[in-house]
Amino acid sequence: MRHIYIDASDHFIDTSGVILGTANFESADREELAHKVYDRYVERGGLAFDLRRGVGEEIFGRWLKGRSGRDRLTVITKGGRCGVDMATCRESLKEDIEASLTALGTHIDLYMPGCGFDYPDALLETLDEYVRSGDIRAVGAANRTLGLIDEVNRVAFERGLPSLVASSVQWSLAVVDRDALREAFGEGCVGLNADGEYSGYRHRDTLLLAYSALAWGYFCKRIWGETPRFADALDGEENEHRLALVRRWSEKTGRSPAEISLAYVLSHPEINAAAVVAVESLKQLEELMRVGDYLLPYEFFEELGEVAVRV
Repeated sequence: MRHIYIDASDHFIDTSGVILGTANFESADREELAHKVYDRYVERGGLAFDLRRGVGEEIFGRWLKGRSGRDRLTVITKGGRCGVDMATCRESLKEDIEASLTALGTHIDLYMPGCGFDYPDALLETLDEYVRSGDIRAVGAANRTLGLIDEVNRVAFERGLPSLVASSVQWSLAVVDRDALREAFGEGCVGLNADGEYSGYRHRDTLLLAYSALAWGYFCKRIWGETPRFADALDGEENEHRLALVRRWSEKTGRSPAEISLAYVLSHPEINAAAVVAVESLKQLEELMRVGDYLLPYEFFEELGEVAVRV
């Protein structure tokens, strides 16, 4: 399993490049299956879990309580409540963090707020309080543009406060435009292609946590003759080119379309990224975890037109 490293100021958190998203296991009736999927993910070498404030944290916390090896795992979670001014921003953020800590029953390795960026001093001071206490090890941002992240990090540098070292946005081999992103997640989400952020992440240290890294199985379903979700928004000349590339490399390597799509994110020579994946079943998990240490060669990205052709 390919590993990534999260900069936690005085050390690096070593974790798996395939991060398991838990959004499909946020209801009580799926808790038993969730625990089985989490167990199998760890057995297959997975180490990192992507959560968000809510019931999913409670389900994960109960699973975590019943097992050993917490020090090997990376717990990532996000908060989304915002205040209307600096004081309420600080208060809302603290309430969210405290609720997450209680639900999880453990410290948070990477905390990624999705709001509060209008009040960077309050945001950073609050996060610093929890970093100093050891309840949070590193901080990032969820669904924020690089411009906002850079502005907050400028304040962090000037004041000696924790900087945002990771960013959670949508990215996949399939080019997802603003219409598809809005249809899937509503307003407020940020995508590498949908929001013109791609060039900014090239050759950058900020760790990109790419959610919906398989674009809802777009290429897999096209190759299987099924109709993908958001097909009207995703179908187009660029994704047809990429579909042909996935088909060719799948036949060439014996890897499934899902493995090729996932390896794209994990192998990109110019973007420092991890892939956040969501599964519905143990069967889906097994296929995705087969990607292991497989990396696509530079030639793939040359054919894609995303890197300079070597001579």
